[in-house]
Amino acid sequence: MLRLITQDNDTLKNLLCVPVSRASLAIAKLLVLLIFSVLFMAVGGLLSLAILLLQGWEPVGFLPLFFVGLGEGVMMWAGALPCVLFVVFLNRSYIISVIITFFYTVINYILSTNDLFLTQPFGLNPGTLIPGPLSFRWIFQFYDNSSPSPEMAALLERISPYFVSGVQAFGVVLAEAVLFTALTAWAYSRKKD
Repeated sequence: MLRLITQDNDTLKNLLCVPVSRASLAIAKLLVLLIFSVLFMAVGGLLSLAILLLQGWEPVGFLPLFFVGLGEGVMMWAGALPCVLFVVFLNRSYIISVIITFFYTVINYILSTNDLFLTQPFGLNPGTLIPGPLSFRWIFQFYDNSSPSPEMAALLERISPYFVSGVQAFGVVLAEAVLFTALTAWAYSRKKD
């Protein structure tokens, strides 16, 4: 009897018997990545609130900024999906994955901070293919510009005509998430053991 119970509680054996396709497993992994991304931003926002409260400040306007942070977490996840696709598709070795991630991060940073991509009209340009610049054009409109630094004021003045609404930003993010999730699931299912 004890032997049967031990066999029935063998979690690894039970999981190996569950008929899960590779594509479903890839989608599940990407959804876990989404949860971690949003939780990362939520915990960061709550820590900021705790520090403000400990310093005696009033958390004026915290809730809208907290939800902006959650939206930024979703955009951060969508921005990582092309990199995940490259890593899965070019599944060579650990070091190749690190190199791909490094160069993807550098390219994303350059596109996100370059005026050439921040000050483009809304549309399919390099500034919206990788959601970094898109997220900046959505997030910067929520900044408190009552007393910004001269550099921030100049940046906001340059890019304010190109701010995008939440519907536009999340429409692009949703389309990219569906596309890159499907491509990653396909690449993952074609991968050899």
